[in-house]
Formats: sequence, C-alpha cells, structure tokens
Amino acid sequence: MGGKLAEGIFGRDGNDDIAGGAGKLAHTAGEYASFITIWMPFSLAYCSSAWATPVPYGGGTAATAAGQSGIYNAKQCDIDLTTLANSASSSTLSASILPNAEIPYECVNPVAVNFYKKYLPIPKINGVPVTQATTLPTTANQPRNDWNGLARVDWNTGHGHTIDARYYVTSVNDQTSNSVTPTGTAVASYDIDANSGGITSGNIGDTWVLTPNLLNVLRVAYKRYNYTVEPIDPMTFIDLGSNVTDPGHPTLPILAASGRFTVGSTNSGYSYSVNADTEIDDDITWTHGRHNIQIGAQWLDLQYIHRYDQPISIIAGGSYTGSGIGDFTMGLITSEKVGNSTNISAAEHVAYFYLQDDWRATPRLTLNLGLRYEFSPPWYQPDGQSVTFVPGYQSYRFPNTPSSLAFQGDPGIPNSIIKTSYSNFGPRFGLAYDVFGSGRMVIRAGFGIFYDALNANTTGIGQPYHYTANYSEPNGSFSQPLLDLTPVPANYTTPATAIFATPLSVNFADPNVTEPYSESVNVGIQERIAAATLAVSYVGKFGRHQIVPVDLNPTIYSCNPANTYYQTSPTTYCLNATTNQASNQARVTYPGFNYGGQGIVDNNSVGSSSYNALQVQYIQRSKRWLTSLASYTYSRSLDDQSSGTTNTNALSMPPNVNTNYGPSDYQATHIVSAGWTLNLPAPHTGPKIERAILSDWVFGGIFSARTGHPFTPILDHDVELNAEPNQRAPLAPGLTKYQPLSNNRHRTDKVNQWFNVCSFSSGFTYSGTAPTPVNDPCGFNSPLSGGYTNGVSRNFLYGPAFIESDFSLRRSINLKVEGMKLQMRVDAFNVFNTPNLANPNATIPSTASSYVTGTAHGAILATTGNNGSVGTNGRRIQLAFILRY
Repeated sequence: MGGKLAEGIFGRDGNDDIAGGAGKLAHTAGEYASFITIWMPFSLAYCSSAWATPVPYGGGTAATAAGQSGIYNAKQCDIDLTTLANSASSSTLSASILPNAEIPYECVNPVAVNFYKKYLPIPKINGVPVTQATTLPTTANQPRNDWNGLARVDWNTGHGHTIDARYYVTSVNDQTSNSVTPTGTAVASYDIDANSGGITSGNIGDTWVLTPNLLNVLRVAYKRYNYTVEPIDPMTFIDLGSNVTDPGHPTLPILAASGRFTVGSTNSGYSYSVNADTEIDDDITWTHGRHNIQIGAQWLDLQYIHRYDQPISIIAGGSYTGSGIGDFTMGLITSEKVGNSTNISAAEHVAYFYLQDDWRATPRLTLNLGLRYEFSPPWYQPDGQSVTFVPGYQSYRFPNTPSSLAFQGDPGIPNSIIKTSYSNFGPRFGLAYDVFGSGRMVIRAGFGIFYDALNANTTGIGQPYHYTANYSEPNGSFSQPLLDLTPVPANYTTPATAIFATPLSVNFADPNVTEPYSESVNVGIQERIAAATLAVSYVGKFGRHQIVPVDLNPTIYSCNPANTYYQTSPTTYCLNATTNQASNQARVTYPGFNYGGQGIVDNNSVGSSSYNALQVQYIQRSKRWLTSLASYTYSRSLDDQSSGTTNTNALSMPPNVNTNYGPSDYQATHIVSAGWTLNLPAPHTGPKIERAILSDWVFGGIFSARTGHPFTPILDHDVELNAEPNQRAPLAPGLTKYQPLSNNRHRTDKVNQWFNVCSFSSGFTYSGTAPTPVNDPCGFNSPLSGGYTNGVSRNFLYGPAFIESDFSLRRSINLKVEGMKLQMRVDAFNVFNTPNLANPNATIPSTASSYVTGTAHGAILATTGNNGSVGTNGRRIQLAFILRY
C-alpha cells in the first residue's frame, strides 16, 4: 500500500513529497551531476494491517503526544503507530486516522525536514512540482586547475661517466562532492570539498662504464606525494538540528535512506596525507663469456602521514517501518558510526639485494638464474602511537587503560608491534629453449617467489589516539543520535589528557604476521608464422600468507545447552538475543569493545589465493599495411578477499577465514582483446588535391570483451546475530542447489531481475523468544533462525558481460618548419554504443516488508564502462589536433 507523507512537512500544497531513489552520475565540462529519482511513494510496515474502531487523530494517541520532543520520541512514534494499526479491525479505514497510511506530522523528525529543505527540495519541471517518480539531475560547478613542470639535465663527462638528472613537479586542485560516484545516489551540491594534490620528484644518476664488459649505474631519488581534502560547506549535523558533536573540522554527516539515496562519504571529511620516499639504487652488470651477471642493492626510506576526521554516519535502513525513506523521515536509525580524528604517522627503512645470471648454456638453451633477498623491518610510529591487542594485558604506559590494550613503549611491546622477518629469500628461475635451432619455435618457462610489502596500517590504530564506535538500532533518533550512549571524546593531545571511552576499538597487526608472498609459474610455447607470432601459455600465481582483517569481537548467539555462553545466560545469548544495541553489547566476546566488524580487528597473514590461466596471444608485426594483436585468456581466480589494502573486516563468520574462499571479485572466466593499426591505401590516380587529402590516413581500433564478474547474494539484516557484515543468504527451503532463471528471457526482464531472488531464504522476523515465519513474496514461508550458518558460498553468481569497441582515424602532416608535425585525429569510444551493465543489486531482504517496499532486489540499477569520469559507457567521440615539435 503506497502513501505520501503527511501534509505539513514542507507546506500544505500536497506536492512536497520526499526525494529519493536510484542514481547515476554524469560529467560535463566544468560541472558534475548526480541523478536521483524524485517522489518515491513508500509503505509503512503496518500499512497492510486491518484497521479498528476510529481513534481521533491529532493528539489522541501516544505517538502524536510524544511527537519529537520525548526521550524516545522516534521509536515511541513507531511503536504507537504500529500498535494502533495492529489493534484495528477490518472495518473501513477512517479518513481521520492516518489517511493513506501517512506519517503523522508529529512523528516527522525535524532534522530530516531540515535536510530535505536544504539539500533535497522538491524540484519543478516547467514550474510544476514533481508528483511522480522522475529521474532528474542535481548539478554543481566543478572548478579545476592543474599545472606541471619538468626539468632535465644530461652530461657526458668524457671519462666513462654519464650524469643525468630529472626534476618533476605537478599540482592539481578542484572543488567537488566526493560522495558522488558513477553508480551512487548522491547529491552533487552536498558536502562539497576543496581537494588539492601534488607530486614532487627528482633523481640523479651516474652511469659508469668501467670496462667494455663492466657497467655500474648509481641512482639517488626522492618522491613526495601529498593530498588534502577540506570541506567547504560550514554546515554540520548540529546546524541541521541534531545535538551530536563531531570533533575536528566542520563536516556534514553521511546520511542514507536505504534504497533511495546516500549523501556524504568517508572521503568528505578533512584529510591530509603525505607519502614520501628516498631511495638509493646501485646496479652492476658484468658480461663474461656466456654469462651476463647482474648484482644490485636498493635502500628505501619510507615516510607516511595520514591525518583525517571521521564524519558521522547514519543509515536509515527500513528496519522499523520497512522503508528506508520511512525510517529516515521519522529519524529512526538502523545503524550509526561516530568517531574523532585519526593520526597515522609511520616510517619504514628497507633494503633489497639481488643476484642474477643470464646464462646461454647452449646455442639453443638460455637459463635465467636469480636470487633476491628482502630485509624489511616493519613499519613503526615515529610519534609513539602504535596500539595492539593482548588479551589480559595491563598497560604500564597508560595505567587507566582497560585490560587487553597495549601500546608502543609498554614492556614487551616493540616499536613496530610485529616482529622482523629475516628469511625473505625469493629464488627466480627461467629458461628459453629453441626447439629446432631455427628460432621459429621456442619453449619458455619460469618460476619465482615475490614478496608483497606490508602497508603502514600495520602500526595499529585505537584509543586513546583514535575513537570510533558503531551502534545498531540505538535508542536515539536523528535529533539525539547518542542518547544513552558515550559522547565522542575530544581529539587526543597529550598522555595526561588521554581518554578511554566505551565502546573501545582497536585495529592492529597480529604479532605473528609474516610478509605475504606469491609463487608465480609460467610455461608456454611460441611459434613464428611468417611475420606473425603465436604463443600459448599456462600462467599460475599462488598467494601465501595474505593479510586478512579478522574481527575478534563478534556477538555471540547460541541456543546449544552444551555451549558455555548458553549455560552462563540462556536469556542473553539465546532467548532474548536481538539485533538492537543493548543485546549486541551484552553478547560481545570481549565486553567493553565495539562490534560489527570494527571492534577488535586483527590483521593476520592467514589468507591465500590462486590464479590459473590459459593464455593465447597472436601478434602480427607490421607487414606493409597492417599491425595487429589479439589475445584470449581462460582463467580462474580464487581468494579469501580481493582487496589487498583494506584493514576492515569483511568476514561474515569470523574467525573462520576458509568460509570466505571463493572466486575473486574481479574474476572473469573468458577475456578477449584485440587491437590493430591499418595504413589505409592512398589513391594513385585522380586530382592532386584529392590524392593529398586522402593519403596517409591510419585506422586503428581496440576491441575488448569479458564475461561477467561474480557477486554474492547478501542478506540486508543481521540474521546470524553476530553483528558481522556480508552475511550470505542460504538457499530457500527444499532447494539443494540454486535454480537459475532462463537465459532466453528478454533483456528488459534480465535487467529487472538478473538472478532468481526466490532461490534464497529471505523471510525473517525476530520477536521475543523465537523467530516468527513471515509470508515470503516468492510464495512460500522461508524463516531463518538466528545464528544460521548455511549461507551460500561467496561469489558463486556472475553478472553481465562487458563488450567495448574503440576506433581511431588519424593522419600526420610534416610541416615546413623542421621537426614540426601536425596530427589530426578522431577517436570514438564504445563506437557501437553497447550498454554494458553493472552487477545487480544482490541484497536479499530479510523481512517480507523490506522485500515489498525496498529497492528492486535482483535488478540491475547501473551501467559500467571505461569512459573516464563520465560514469556511463555510452558512445563518446572526440576530435583532436596535436602539434609536435
């Protein structure tokens, strides 16, 4: 049952309805835009219930009396309205009681109203307010400036030395809303930031020819990258009417109505980062007989700084009314995250050594033998602010800290937190064998061990240096988000003012972390066919000791009488376990610490990955008029997680990492690529001017295609009752395997439902002592009990394929001025205007009401492409004139 918001939110003309919906991004010169669907009617969870004897509207219920001034105002409104709906009989709905199932004005949150008025006012088309679902852009100017400079010096001393020096500097800045993304639902004018970045780099080298067969190259270099984000809009959540304080620079909050819009982002708050390194390289090459020996060393001094604010994040997920926009309008919070500023300052000093011999063992066999050694002491905090987690440890440096937090400077805690590894040896082996001695057929093979560097986040982040807290379904509303909760502490300044506020959180590197490495292997055969080469190869890469962030503080749910937690308190850990804030805090593994994947995050080297591929490549060298290249890859990539830089827990069932092993997020089974340049034939007859115009044109192109990337159906609620993210949906009752939809459906049907949502259990409500089945819209009851563990495997479904063709037509003209050449060219990207679709919305609703009123589950809501920042993959044509001199 759809309905519009009660009159009085913005006025009483009946047209001021809520904005929200699916969004896209478009860029034009000097501005950017975000598309958002306007006027999306929503249903409340109680709107399908029967209604009873009329009750006078306007102060006659607890909901209208409480309004938004009571302590538990928003929740009390939801409770009272639901009670009123469920206590009614099937008699005719009276116009005096919530006509059209609208939200009473007294239950509309004033903070939400202020947000709507300022950032989502109802637009007009030709002066007429929008009254139906419409996709319209929000736009904002995007001024941008950039400049760069390069200096170069080369000097041949005449005594065997050649000195070269390079200096490069670039600076860029713009103003944009960092929350606007190609597939997002943001507002282009919300939380605009001033972004600025720059790179400064320089190096000087000496190439010294000692003897005709002995060469030494010495190089010293420095590089510095800096990036700053400063919010321009001075508005904060307080200015919108909320009473929560956010330490740091004034920043607008991240606000989301699930299925409708998300404004703001973690990249919108103040941020200052510096990445700098100084290096010295020395490489010696010695040719002796059949051996070409290389030996070298490299020393690196790495410096990293990142200081940033944490914007308040509030999500209205529809857990109360069954509608994200309904919850948002009433100020009801499904989840929120708050915190103060963070200071990460890290340094590392590393040294690398290598020895390699390219040995021509026989006229037909060449061997490559090498060994690399990496000495990489871990990152440490120069500011002395590293944090780690040791169960039961009591800090000496901060005597007032709660148990289990330990700090750099505490007894037994090294500066770098983790231990230095001295065994990082990487052997290398390769061969090339000329089968017949004619050079037409060659077998190539290789093997090597390659180490990955740890990142600066391994220094550890936590209180008192940084505070962050996540809450699920807190008691407060938008007006008072931290009602009954700990206020956000002030930013850390000195040890004497250190504050430890609950809930505690720490993100640290496990003391037993070892450097990740990969074993790479390849073997193939290469055949020369006239002017072309055909190569067929096997390529394998196997990751070992990959870093995986694991949450050590999931909430416990157990109804097993033999379980220790159940024996301690059946009521807490089973009978009354829910997803609300109080229940989650009572059931955490380590009391006093945060939950939800952000409480105690242990970055440990427990992951693995594998990549196996058959690669075929055909190269046609320039033969009169055509140069071409074509390749095909058949591959399989598996891992525990695909992001190698994150320090956020993504496991739904920690600490069991193996349950996450599956196809990589970027896995594509089939990949085809082709490219060519064709010198078009010139006319040899006809008028001279015609021959001059039609001569010397070159036609080029690139074709790329791949099968779809995988995705996982994810439940939209904490059904496992462990407060962890990415909980995978189980199959529906009676199914032993996924039931795919027909591939012969119309493209429109595939866009509306890419995969079979009804193959998964989705109905779940939890009330009191047991789960209550609800009627699933797919036509069967599919209750999920709390603590279920039989979700589908990660990334077992695949999204749409990708196809793109790019063409280019160009001609170069030699000008009369020596060394000058003019090139004219036309480039067409996605020339056939192929609509490449993104992966579908894979969220599976965990209640019947969220299924009915939520976003189109299983539908494709966006496109994907390569056309730069345009955010879409439509055809794009550009004309260019390039002068070379």
